[in-house]
Amino acid sequence: MARNVRMLLGRYRSRRVGARVTLTRGVTDVLAIHDHLRGDLGFAEVGFGPATSGPVSVFNLEGAALGQVFEDMKTLGRRYVEAAIRGENIGFSNMHQLLTDIAQGTKKAVPCGAGLGMLAVDKAGDLHLCHRFVGSDQPTYGNVETGIDVPRLAGVIEGAQDRSGHGCRTCRIRSICAGGCHHESYARQGDPFAPVYHYCDLIRGWVDFGIAAYTRIMQANPDFFRRHPQPRRAQ
Repeated sequence: MARNVRMLLGRYRSRRVGARVTLTRGVTDVLAIHDHLRGDLGFAEVGFGPATSGPVSVFNLEGAALGQVFEDMKTLGRRYVEAAIRGENIGFSNMHQLLTDIAQGTKKAVPCGAGLGMLAVDKAGDLHLCHRFVGSDQPTYGNVETGIDVPRLAGVIEGAQDRSGHGCRTCRIRSICAGGCHHESYARQGDPFAPVYHYCDLIRGWVDFGIAAYTRIMQANPDFFRRHPQPRRAQ
């Protein structure tokens, strides 16, 4: 597998190739995984997503383990800041995306591209909000043969933007978080558009960390944000 990854990275030059890592119970060494995938294998960037609501509960991270993942991400984030001050990008995509959102003044109405920039197709050709909803009892939004059910999908997107009945309305990071993963909310609370309350304090801490990091980089090397505004542009 490593040999084929190196072959891919050695031949494909159209875009920077990143790795997206799902952290599961017992596999949470953020620093070692980042160093291996970027330093040893040569991925341009590495991002992490902890498993907390998967159908096989033995893999899910809870409590102290989940908190430790965020602490380790902050440790890697500090490395990112030190490198950024030197004018380098160490390829930590969680940090890079957060700082990009802060630097560009991003104001999110929805947390991700589910139903907007992407849909997932199951083996019957039915369309789902994203790959995580495939196999669930949530509605589908058309089929590859008949096309996208635009009115139904539009209604869902409009509903996803309404946070007036939730704690998001007064949360200081609502413009960056926008409520969190739809599937996390569905799996935990039965409502795809409820906030991911089990994540809220951790995400607030992560965003606060990012704001402090952004301030430090701007003071020491503001040119970093002109040279590294987006992690996935074509070369």
